[in-house]
Amino acid sequence: MPIKTMPKNTKQLIVFVKAPIAGQCKTRLAPLLGKHKARAFYITLVNHCFAQIRNIPGVDIALYATPDTRHPFIQQLATDTACTLNAQQGEGLGERMFNAIHASLHHYSQSVLIGTDCPVISPSYIEQAFTALQHTDIVLGPADDGGYVLIGAKRVQFELFQNIHWSSNKVLKQSLHNCQTYAYNTHLLETLWDVDTPADFRKYQHYIQEQTMDQQQADKIRNNVRDSYSKVAKADNEGDSCGVASSCCGVSDDDRINQLISTRLGYSEADLQNVPEGADMGLGCGNPKAIAALQPGETVVDLGSGGGFDAFLAASEVGDTGQVIGVDMTPEMISKARNNASKAGFRHVEFRLGEIEHLPIADNTIDTIMSNCVINLSPDKQQVFNEAWRILKPGGRLAISDVVSSSELPDDIKNDTQLYSACVSGASSVDELSQLMKTAGFKDIKIEPKDESREFIKDWAPGSKIEDFVVSASIQAIKPF
Repeated sequence: MPIKTMPKNTKQLIVFVKAPIAGQCKTRLAPLLGKHKARAFYITLVNHCFAQIRNIPGVDIALYATPDTRHPFIQQLATDTACTLNAQQGEGLGERMFNAIHASLHHYSQSVLIGTDCPVISPSYIEQAFTALQHTDIVLGPADDGGYVLIGAKRVQFELFQNIHWSSNKVLKQSLHNCQTYAYNTHLLETLWDVDTPADFRKYQHYIQEQTMDQQQADKIRNNVRDSYSKVAKADNEGDSCGVASSCCGVSDDDRINQLISTRLGYSEADLQNVPEGADMGLGCGNPKAIAALQPGETVVDLGSGGGFDAFLAASEVGDTGQVIGVDMTPEMISKARNNASKAGFRHVEFRLGEIEHLPIADNTIDTIMSNCVINLSPDKQQVFNEAWRILKPGGRLAISDVVSSSELPDDIKNDTQLYSACVSGASSVDELSQLMKTAGFKDIKIEPKDESREFIKDWAPGSKIEDFVVSASIQAIKPF
């Protein structure tokens, strides 16, 4: 059905889907799987695609189906995802793509079209396409087989889709040639891969196996970190040292020691006096508040908020008209932070139990994200930055203190679970962190390592020489408008 009302958003994502009819979808996989299993696999790809894209902020989604929009699967998909449902119109793929984009651009300033064959396409990849369209006419997401997995446009003409050998390894090259011929500026995204052939399917199987293994390893790391910091919280409550070997926890039964640790990290005496007793646990590797430039009335999130130390400092900056949300995955830390807030009467600070890879926060609602020596602990840092992008308002900013690797970590350090919990083994290089943030969509990225931090890092695991491999850094970035 055609679009009949003017949309509130300026961007539309078009998704091309075939009705899953055995023998008419994934036909090149039928010799390997049989037509019914090929159909079932196609449904898997479609469902995975929509699970990835359905909540991209500021983007309307249109489902373009062939050969029949009345197919029960298509009808249910449109209902479940609240997408506009349209029939693909045209004789060949090029004409159908042109007609869909051309119709979309009557109502939207930017249109991006994808299929459902690429299992690794992500919301951040699609958001990069829309961002690129701010300064180019056509954006293409190349596929490693010579085609493309995505095309975006803010203007279009039919000739761009003519004289192209679809389903060949010449599609991207011929498309770029057409763009050049008709004076369209183009931008290429990262090359991805899709699933069309038996060789692609075997690659997909290997990818799924790796994903499963990676997830199991990630869960193991996350559970180890959660257990370690649960012990830190309990030890601090009981007035003991943290009891976690090789830890950066810094927890002592003497508040004066924790305050000394914090002053070494860059906090002032005034900062230490402005937080509830017990909030300063000597955790961290820097002072993110110092680079956050917080303003009254802003909404701030602290990733890995621990006992609430940085959250309470942020609360003093944003005032009663602002809000601070601390997120931590350790129940004991959440309880401690909530008790600290209650004791000191902080009414505009709240603490939520959750993982920083899956933040319990709405889209586009946050002005600033702070974090202090926590992101290194995540086994999926790309997802952390993707989530940070999701919750930040356009123009929102990152203000992070964390460790970075200054040289390649030896295998014995990389594989040491205690050193992972100690903010060492999970450290990324400056280049790796920069690429992760770029992939998520951030701009104006600034990462400044601090060599002087080696003086306190060496105390995290005395005698291990970890200060030769990691340093603290201040990390800043902006989500563009």
